[in-house]
Amino acid sequence: DPACGTGGFLIMVKNLWREVIEEQEKQKWTSDQESRQSTYLRLKEVCNVNLFGIDINPALVRACQMNLIMHGGEREDGSHNVFASDSLHHPGEWDLPEMHDIRLNGFDIVVTNPPFGAGPGLTVDDPYTLEQYELRTFEIETPRTSMAPERLFVERCWQFLKPGGRMAIVLPDSILSNPGLAWIRSWILRRCRIIASIDLPTE
Repeated sequence: DPACGTGGFLIMVKNLWREVIEEQEKQKWTSDQESRQSTYLRLKEVCNVNLFGIDINPALVRACQMNLIMHGGEREDGSHNVFASDSLHHPGEWDLPEMHDIRLNGFDIVVTNPPFGAGPGLTVDDPYTLEQYELRTFEIETPRTSMAPERLFVERCWQFLKPGGRMAIVLPDSILSNPGLAWIRSWILRRCRIIASIDLPTE
């Protein structure tokens, strides 16, 4: 999750993995204690290898790490794979440990609920950052000089995916319905295969 916040999506994925692993381990062991221990060890390994999050807000990163601990019991259960950085920036600017596994074209699944809006501090107008994105110049002669973050997150999440990877992203209605944003929809349809668009009520 490249905009993980307090980790809601990561926790749900971890809980789903736990259910699957628990069921598998119950079939292997006659002792409940052995089954629980084996479940814990497998879940820990799966999270350490596969569960990652980035958020620009260090306070939210700490909250996400704590939530993962509270839902796992050990710091090693994925929480050390959550980092404070701006995932919209160039990968060379990410504040991550050397040789870490967060990279573009590196993930099977991306799920996220990125920040919305174009208010102070949200609009992205740094030319070096914008140069990474096809959307900056898509269907326009003069490159866009500023963009709302949710628009860039659509492309950044796509960049994170391996070929054939899957993405689920929460977006404002405007991206899917505003006539002035038809160019974003055109880009999405050229780069992705849409499985579903789900409209949720305000509640």
